[in-house]
Amino acid sequence: MKRALPIVIAVALLATVLLCVFLAMPPLYMDRATSYLPLFRRYAARYGLDICLLLAIANAESAFDAAATSSAGAVGLMQLMPSTAEWVAARNGWEYREQELFEAEYNLAIACSYIVYLRGKFRDEWVPAAYNAGEGVVGEWLREGRTAENIPYRETRDYVAKVCKLSKRYRQRGVCG
Repeated sequence: MKRALPIVIAVALLATVLLCVFLAMPPLYMDRATSYLPLFRRYAARYGLDICLLLAIANAESAFDAAATSSAGAVGLMQLMPSTAEWVAARNGWEYREQELFEAEYNLAIACSYIVYLRGKFRDEWVPAAYNAGEGVVGEWLREGRTAENIPYRETRDYVAKVCKLSKRYRQRGVCG
């Protein structure tokens, strides 16, 4: 009996650790993502973006729900603020159609153009940080000498970590190839 107790404790600790790791992993929503893969592949190629990053952002933003609306007013698959979408459309010479922000293709096109813009201003994990918190805020953080590990907004810090994890998991699953 005394010999079995350390084994039982070790198994219980291992199960606890595995459960914590599993619970910390955001779901991939592969059933929802699969229906959007051709669209994401087309727009990733068109804009020269990493499809895994786009999938991770869509997952983190709306869980692949094109009808999603946030309490802040962000809408659609990529959770665009209408004011941002209008700015991106004007910047590209596109007609802005707010009612179409709930259409996956229109929403993704605007989001991709915006991500390309952010990528031109920021590097690496700062792109999703700016997508979440806004480019002005991220610019200020960079001027303050902050790193991604000490982003002052917990929501943005958690968002960046989630997008990075999801992107890596999509890549491991072979979805991005």
